Amino acid sequence: MISLSIDQSSQQRLQQFLSSLAPRIMVEVHRALKDLMYQGAQNVQKYFAGSGPKGGPTTTLLTLRSGALLNSILQSVETGIDPPSPDAGTTQISVQLGSQLSYARIQEYGGVAGRATFKKPDGKRPYLPPRPYLQPMFDELQAALPDVLQEVVKRAVKDIG
Repeated sequence: MISLSIDQSSQQRLQQFLSSLAPRIMVEVHRALKDLMYQGAQNVQKYFAGSGPKGGPTTTLLTLRSGALLNSILQSVETGIDPPSPDAGTTQISVQLGSQLSYARIQEYGGVAGRATFKKPDGKRPYLPPRPYLQPMFDELQAALPDVLQEVVKRAVKDIG
């Protein structure tokens, strides 16, 4: 699984903020994060250029041949809340999004492709340039997160009052 993480200080600020919320608001935050992750997984499609032939020219966007990589991302969305029944001790909401496919990493970061014994007619191994699809999506999610959290808390406080 390709994993990306939030820098330590942002993670600490987020955990501190979440730990100060009432259990009912934590449930609402969890729902909002789940929706945001599904939206992000759906939006990853814009980093795929469409269909193309095997061995065709390499572009800055991924070429969609079988749809397996995109489907693996769409199916990977997982969110969790710990403990499952929120109470005053609820301190953790987790999210996961990515791909378990063996070629997901080389598509995101680029690199020398194929087995060591495989070479092109010129004697070189094929090189795939990086074509990021997860990092830009995570950047978008990270930019949207503060507004989503603010809206959820504002709505929950309004419902209480």
